[in-house]
Amino acid sequence: MLGLLGMKTGALNFDFVFSENGQFYFLELGPRNGGCLIPEVICHATEIDLIECTVNAALGLPCNGLAMKPTQGYWSSYMVHSLKSGTFKELWLSDQIKAKIIEQDIWVKPGDKVNKYLGSNDTLGTMILKFDSMEEMLEMVDNMERDIRVVVQ
Repeated sequence: MLGLLGMKTGALNFDFVFSENGQFYFLELGPRNGGCLIPEVICHATEIDLIECTVNAALGLPCNGLAMKPTQGYWSSYMVHSLKSGTFKELWLSDQIKAKIIEQDIWVKPGDKVNKYLGSNDTLGTMILKFDSMEEMLEMVDNMERDIRVVVQ
């Protein structure tokens, strides 16, 4: 497919799903980096700046330093969502999760109307988290509602 499109250099994002009966559905193919802070997390984990490489590729410049590298640490992005609609009061964070937050960007303030999460347009903010081990990361991500809560009235 890339050959048919004439793509030789640059970012490529694709999304697909499998239905419950195993049917493959191709949803998207686009010349861009992935969403949900994926390039930023990769940069933290590998020190490879995919955003810079994407811009350089678009300008016809070399993508120096672009190589597969092992990750350093255990990283995750997290999209902040509300479990119900209402008026945003606060973002409650446990002490345990506060110690893991490397970057945080919250787009709402107290008094703003928020919606129960139904799609990406209901996202209230983003975080990049660093964990001490794979086990810790998986356990905390699987139980994030214990450590991060959007409080609404």
